[in-house]
Amino acid sequence: ATLRSLCEDLDIPFQATMLRWEAGPKPIDGLWAKWWYESVHKSTGFTSAREYPMPFPMSLYDLLEQSLPFYNMLRRNVRKTSSLLKSPLPEPDLPVPANKNLLAWVGDEIVPRDDAKVSVFDSIVQGGDGVWEGLRVYNGKVFKLEEHLDRLVKGKQKFGKVIVWYMELVIMVKQAIFRTLIRN
Repeated sequence: ATLRSLCEDLDIPFQATMLRWEAGPKPIDGLWAKWWYESVHKSTGFTSAREYPMPFPMSLYDLLEQSLPFYNMLRRNVRKTSSLLKSPLPEPDLPVPANKNLLAWVGDEIVPRDDAKVSVFDSIVQGGDGVWEGLRVYNGKVFKLEEHLDRLVKGKQKFGKVIVWYMELVIMVKQAIFRTLIRN
């Protein structure tokens, strides 16, 4: 049904032959296929849809929370007339519902969680030269902040970026963290 809807949205005639294919690599797979497509190369058709709701593994809740803003952004930008929206998946529950109202530091401003976006022209997107550190806050204090900042800078250096203005960066990042904490 999803493939039929997608064909309808793209104005491509649906054919039953789209549901089955020969196992093995394809000439159009690209250079990385042997690492990325192992299970696809073994397949010969679509598997049955999973039943929802499935219990969500507790070990993945942090990843879920980090992914939700992107999911919500994509969901808001889906064509409203798309036949794919007839049976959308439910929005997953956050383990801490209050986190839905968090504010985020983006660039030089604090914005609501769902509005936190990075431009597709940003070097982190264009060149993949980003570094990420997750912080935990307990009783209003950032856990091991100095260690996080050291890892952040060392991670950037692994991309060949020499951080000559280390102290200035640390002060700037700390100010962003504390302003965001205070607002939240």
